[in-house]
Amino acid sequence: MDYEFALRDYPRLEGKDIVLRRFTLGDAGDVFEYASDPEVTEHLTWEPHQHIEDTIGIIKKLFLNNPYMYAITLPENDKCIGSIDIRIVEKHNYASFGFCLARSCWGRGYMTQALGLILKLCFQELHLHRVEGYHSPVNPAVGRVMEKRGMTREGLTRESSLVKGEYRDEVIYGILDKDFQTQSGADAAPEE
Repeated sequence: MDYEFALRDYPRLEGKDIVLRRFTLGDAGDVFEYASDPEVTEHLTWEPHQHIEDTIGIIKKLFLNNPYMYAITLPENDKCIGSIDIRIVEKHNYASFGFCLARSCWGRGYMTQALGLILKLCFQELHLHRVEGYHSPVNPAVGRVMEKRGMTREGLTRESSLVKGEYRDEVIYGILDKDFQTQSGADAAPEE
């Protein structure tokens, strides 16, 4: 399957409280707002943005016209509150994902909804076999998001991630298509 081509058919995914859509340059102010927050980027591989020009450059280089990348937005005002992306390994028919969310939106269930939409897309539309995710052991809230979506903790990879010059452990979670299907799909999974 040509995943890049297939993903172009899904530019917008709607949840109960959020919408996933493609990025625009108009999102730069919102992205800078959360991407410049050291608490938001603490466990991510990239440094906080220092200037909005950094954000504009990243949006142009990595986000625009990228069918694997979604802006997480609030439907009432189209404010971009985060991002989630799919990283497909075509040879093995699986994907991983990464996400980032504005601190003001933590604990509201938005990321649980975003991950549910991505899992539904991966299994029901892209027909992937497996989806996996990782998080720092010192950031267990990310693991709880994955557990709420039916993902299983599979283990710990020692010093497998280089984050801001330091090797860090990562906890790995995974879910198979058959597991997702037995949960009666994303619609039956808990929202939070």
